[in-house]
Amino acid sequence: MAMLLAGTAPASAQEVLAHVTASVVGALNVSELFAIKFGNFAIACTNNVCDSASSIVLADDGTRTVHSSGVDNLALFNGQGQGGITNGTAQETGSQSPGFYNINTGGETPGSGNVYVSFADINGDIIDINHPANHVTLSGPIANAFTVDTFTLESDTGTTGYQQLNPSMTDVYGTYVPLPTTGTVNIRVGATLHTVAGPTPPPGQYAGQFYIMASY
Repeated sequence: MAMLLAGTAPASAQEVLAHVTASVVGALNVSELFAIKFGNFAIACTNNVCDSASSIVLADDGTRTVHSSGVDNLALFNGQGQGGITNGTAQETGSQSPGFYNINTGGETPGSGNVYVSFADINGDIIDINHPANHVTLSGPIANAFTVDTFTLESDTGTTGYQQLNPSMTDVYGTYVPLPTTGTVNIRVGATLHTVAGPTPPPGQYAGQFYIMASY
């Protein structure tokens, strides 16, 4: 067993030049242009009690697809543009619409990389396939009536409504769209609404909040 006696100098010493780095980037700013709107639909559950087996998928082009299962029965009511937004139409499509969000890259060199986009619930917990228990909660006439997750996105030209700029892509760092030469990017966001176990939600408006996080 080796021992080091107090006051004894080391047999040899060496020094190395070390380094410290830091990176300054522009401050990203994300603003909401239009909220995600699932539109009008009816819900009927056996014996007035729902389970969590049914859903509505709102694609990022505005198309809605209903999946009724278990004791829940969902029926879509047509808003304008029931089949989705067509290229060149206005962003508003009636009672339903994907969310439109503008990301300003804060002075980052245009076209220099990718903008990564992620989503979190009101508590800051990440919502993605790796965190299946996390979701947005929608409340209205009754609390916790629906949940929302499975966000999808693509970038939009931001000129005349739905006009795809780039589809989203995924790598080891997350989901992204290319940083455009303008230094700003508009994204369209879709999501999936799920029924929950409990009493049938009565007619009314239901809403919830979530966070969009952007980085590059």
